[in-house]
Amino acid sequence: MNRLFTRLALIGLLVPAFTSCVSTRAGAPNGSDWSGIIDADDDRSRGGRAVLDAYVANHPAAMGEWIADDAEILFNSEVVDKAAFLAGVSEDHERFEVSLVNPVVTTMLYNNGNVYTNLWTTWRGVARATGEEVEFPVQMYMTWEDGKVRSFMHFFDPGPLEEAVEALEAL
Repeated sequence: MNRLFTRLALIGLLVPAFTSCVSTRAGAPNGSDWSGIIDADDDRSRGGRAVLDAYVANHPAAMGEWIADDAEILFNSEVVDKAAFLAGVSEDHERFEVSLVNPVVTTMLYNNGNVYTNLWTTWRGVARATGEEVEFPVQMYMTWEDGKVRSFMHFFDPGPLEEAVEALEAL
């Protein structure tokens, strides 16, 4: 019985000793320039979600409130200005019933001072004219200045959407 008590006492002392070595502090895990912390609930992440929500709701004006007038907006390598971008939102909704599947939005605050809000989702559209469904993964990032989106980059395979639009235009 004495040996059992000794072993239990030893385990009781060692477990806190081992677990106390785990850091619970918030912050970057190291000082590397491209390390940092991720925040899914900061103002930028909330802004990113607001932009996505406004897109799905077909409210380009609400999206525009978050985006600087001279923001750099890219779809893969195609540059568009803010007005063309917001007009494209309405065009998407004219052709498709749009939804975003399981969007994830987080902001990465790097040790070197760079800040990127990253967005991942699957774009899904059901063609209003035919009921055909098209979907593809989309990755995006935003940079911010004075509470406004300074750059908004979209990365995706445009093939499925282009094919769906061509099929609708051929009707």
